[in-house]
Amino acid sequence: MIVENLKRVMEDYQPDTSIWREYDDMVLYLKQAVDALETSDRIIFVLYCEYGSLRKVGKKLGVSHSIIYKNLRRIKLQMLDWLKENCKDQDIISKYEMTLGV
Repeated sequence: MIVENLKRVMEDYQPDTSIWREYDDMVLYLKQAVDALETSDRIIFVLYCEYGSLRKVGKKLGVSHSIIYKNLRRIKLQMLDWLKENCKDQDIISKYEMTLGV
């Protein structure tokens, strides 16, 4: 059931790519970190950014908010690891650590 709900969301949801400003280094690194995620993780992250609620994302995907919380925590750590490997600007990494809450 979870996989079916995720597939439905993947088919229905089209993110607004106009929000990315390529000339802004911080946004560019964030976009690249999001793009490096697995598709299912990317969907969870983008839905959470859009809805701002673990419960709303869980309801949309047909799972509990605690499952979304655990996955979101793992996703944030993956993004931070990606940034540490690919971004040499420590100020950007520090800002993401604060922003992502990891």
